[in-house]
Amino acid sequence: MTAATDYIGWKSAPLLELVRSLAVSVTAGNLDHVPDLAAAAGILQYRHDWPMYQGASGPRPDSGLPDVDLMRRVRWEANGFLAVTAGEIRRAMGGKSLAGFNLCTVPAELPVDDDAPVCLYNGLAGVGSLLGTIARGEDARAAFQAVEDHAVHNRPHPIEY
Repeated sequence: MTAATDYIGWKSAPLLELVRSLAVSVTAGNLDHVPDLAAAAGILQYRHDWPMYQGASGPRPDSGLPDVDLMRRVRWEANGFLAVTAGEIRRAMGGKSLAGFNLCTVPAELPVDDDAPVCLYNGLAGVGSLLGTIARGEDARAAFQAVEDHAVHNRPHPIEY
């Protein structure tokens, strides 16, 4: 499995292009690239914004609720992007909507096979907007540009002008 540390030394522009190409590949059904996508997107997210939901005390303790704990793993342990199996999501969510927890997947639809890997991500993450547009088959140019502006060129978000 790929670790996020594999991508720490990458420059931001090639890392952004890698994330884009991996998202396209996973959306096309190449699920072997899911661990790389989650690891690379998590590092790119650090360059886009502050670490997501990581307080001074570190990760929150287990809640005992599988859906909440899965959400916390994505947000606290993986900086918004986590490689998991479709079955793990189904078991944790118990039929609840991922959207209610601000979670999304690449590919956009969970595979039927419970052992199939998917990239589970926080839909509020800046890099998540790029993954979402690609996974839904939408034109990703604007999302790519927004991530590039902030993560590569260090331009402030438009609301910060």
